[in-house]
Amino acid sequence: MSSIPMCTCAVCGASFEVPSGRGQWRKYCSQACNAKAYRERRKRERETFPACELDECSAPRRSRNARWCEAHYIRWYRHGDPRARASTAREPNGTCFHCGGPAPKRRIFCTPLCSTRDRIGAAYVEKHCPVCDGLVPITDRADRVYCAQKCADVGIRARRYGLTIYQFRELVENHGEACAICGTNVKLHIDHCHATGKVRGLLCQNCNFGLGNFSDDISRMLRAIGYLRERGTPS
Repeated sequence: MSSIPMCTCAVCGASFEVPSGRGQWRKYCSQACNAKAYRERRKRERETFPACELDECSAPRRSRNARWCEAHYIRWYRHGDPRARASTAREPNGTCFHCGGPAPKRRIFCTPLCSTRDRIGAAYVEKHCPVCDGLVPITDRADRVYCAQKCADVGIRARRYGLTIYQFRELVENHGEACAICGTNVKLHIDHCHATGKVRGLLCQNCNFGLGNFSDDISRMLRAIGYLRERGTPS
């Protein structure tokens, strides 16, 4: 019968049994020693961080990419200003301190995005949707590109056929925002040649499906036209 291997805790030096399996690489005898080792590693790591961005503070920053130490970050988090004191703290007044828009009650920022931008020192810049040229809402991520999901779908479809957003917008303008066959002003689909992949134009769903059902065969379409002229119901 094989004996259970013994290990020495890297924190307290106590010996403990290490059963075979997932725990065979354990370095610590308990969760408390594991937490203590983590705090010590974190302390040594913080000593290598640059000093707080504020001139009057020499404490290390709370993380390598942060701007302030822990104390000044908490002041910013609570009052919106890392230098805030009880007498100088910014009080909620219904206006976002970053973009100037309306803020919820007892809040100094209107959205988490404005809070993040203020913390990292990013200026407020209006972004416009590349599809419809509308204003992109600031209630979402900073890297948001489109104003709505329908515009995002347009961008995805354009990239699928090798078009840029501006090429797609030019294509829509050339078609007058209508189907190239029936002229209806509905949701348009990008029509392309299945053999070469080249974009041909914009069609409505019915016309696009119609060409697909005929396999883009002109002779079949002409025979279908002759059939309708000969046997179709007169208008």
